[in-house]
Amino acid sequence: MSSAVIQLSGKQFRVSEGATLTTDRLALEEGAKLVVSEVLLLTDAAGKVHVGAPHIAGATVTLTAIQHKRGTKIRVATYQSKKRRRTVKGHRQYQTVLTVSSISMGTKPKSEKAEAPVEVAEKPVKAAAPKKAAPKKAAK
Repeated sequence: MSSAVIQLSGKQFRVSEGATLTTDRLALEEGAKLVVSEVLLLTDAAGKVHVGAPHIAGATVTLTAIQHKRGTKIRVATYQSKKRRRTVKGHRQYQTVLTVSSISMGTKPKSEKAEAPVEVAEKPVKAAAPKKAAPKKAAK
């Protein structure tokens, strides 16, 4: 069973095939598919780990939007002593529930083949010339 670490809407998630994932609300219809190509780390079925620098070229994760919902309510309380000021507000975050349809490694592009190291010739460094003093202003 393969698993991957993906980057989605500025956050990183560890996913495996068939798993569900809850993230911030995405602009998707329910049942729509989303293909994520920002795969940071991938473990294949044989247990071999592939690490990207920063992303793995050609690797994709396909997600399916199941539903849109709201998260649990949190309470935000503010209090100022000696002022008789107390407020309590609530917040519920909009969320999207996704399921992982497939994880694919893809193929490596031909440009990633091992190439011979390129030698760079260093240029000789010239010594900096001393700066000339600014001319003095004439006194009036």
